[in-house]
Amino acid sequence: NILVYSGRSLGKTVQIKLSNFETTQTVANKGSMVKGTYNFDYAAPEILENAQAFPQSDIWSFGVLLYVLLSGQLPFKGETPDESKDNILKVRFKFEYLYKEATMEVTRLLMWIFKRSPMKRPSLEEIMSHRWLNNADYMLKKRERARFNTNRIQKLSTEFNRSRLQMDVSGSDFFSKLVQ
Repeated sequence: NILVYSGRSLGKTVQIKLSNFETTQTVANKGSMVKGTYNFDYAAPEILENAQAFPQSDIWSFGVLLYVLLSGQLPFKGETPDESKDNILKVRFKFEYLYKEATMEVTRLLMWIFKRSPMKRPSLEEIMSHRWLNNADYMLKKRERARFNTNRIQKLSTEFNRSRLQMDVSGSDFFSKLVQ
């Protein structure tokens, strides 16, 4: 898949990115075995252990994305890939990395999402009804006050792209699949 972002209205150039939705899979509520490639930084513990995946496995990945948006850092990042995987398996992360403007409500939401057992994680419906996403005036005002500078996300993106370049990827095989 080719994604095109036009930043012309912001005075930026057009960006073209390649994405791969080829590995997406549907999993049953009772769990399913999944195969494929993934970025382990976003993978739930059960995925790293090659155990059954559940819809709540995607909730974990959503939690990682939310944490990145609220901190500019990966929640389970270690000094090495093995340390990062161990942090995921032991659910070791720090709230200190969240922007100071992050609310207690979103901190509680992350605590609910990052549960070792998939069955203890919230469903998407439960997340949507969570207090942090509530449209009451109180929460709207609280979220408006919780604005923060996202320059850390740019740094994370740069580091991620640099590490991707260092990975052993067969470009010719990838591009041959694109033109099929």
